[in-house]
Order: sequence, then structure tokens, then C-alpha cells
Amino acid sequence: MNKMKFYIVLVIVLLLINMALVVFYVGGRSEGKRPPKPREVIIDRLKLDDDQVARYDEIIHWHRSNADAKLRAIQQYKSRLYASLNGTPDSAGINALTDSIALAHKQLEYIHYKHFTDIRQLCRPDQQEAFRKLSRDLAKLFHGNGPPPR
Repeated sequence: MNKMKFYIVLVIVLLLINMALVVFYVGGRSEGKRPPKPREVIIDRLKLDDDQVARYDEIIHWHRSNADAKLRAIQQYKSRLYASLNGTPDSAGINALTDSIALAHKQLEYIHYKHFTDIRQLCRPDQQEAFRKLSRDLAKLFHGNGPPPR
């Protein structure tokens, strides 16, 4: 009977440990631990007021619609480029497609740059120094053109 009690206690302890791990794993992913979105970082670091946030949201809308359109164009050019792998190589066509991709990337970077110049214009004089500090971190803050990695 002593062995039986030992095994029952052991099974109960193992079940409790498993349940604790499940709770820790699922409960450990609270919303407070997610990294802040770039919008939140910019609003916080520049200390934007409500009127500025409303105008900033308009700037974001312009930026997203233009950047998304340019990203779709890049994807279409790439699709056409890689579809050409199934046919006879045409160096003139390949050069034209890669030039189009490069130009679209250049235009996309201009859209990003304009987005931040618009944000700078949104800032009051007392926020300009915060913007200068923020501008040093922009490459880290926006390190990709697509969705964040999982």
C-alpha cells in the first residue's frame, strides 16, 4: 500500500506541474508584454496632443495607402520576373522588370521619407528635439516593409 500512495502522490504532483506550466505558457503572453507598435512609440516619444494624433492618423492613412500600392506593384513585377523562368530567357525583358522593381523600391523609400517629413512638420517647436532623437532610431523602429516576423 505504501507504493500505491507514493505513485498517487507522484501522479498528482506531476499533474500539478503540468497544469502550472500550461498556465504559465498561456498566461505569460499577456497584452502588456507585446512590443509597442510604431504608431504608439511615435506618439509617446513626441508627446503628441489629441489634435496632433488626429492629424498623425491622417498621415498614417496616406502613407499606408501609397506604400501598399507601391508594394503591390513590386510584387507584380517580381511575379512577372519569376514567371519568365518558365520561358526562354529574354535579357531585355528581365532588365526592364528589374529596373521597374528598382524604381518602385526607390519610390517606396521616397514615400517613407515623405511620411517622416510630414510627421516632423506636425511637431511643435518644443517637440523638434524629440523628433531629432526619434529620427536616429527610425531604421530600427521600421526595419521591414512587410508584417513583423512571428
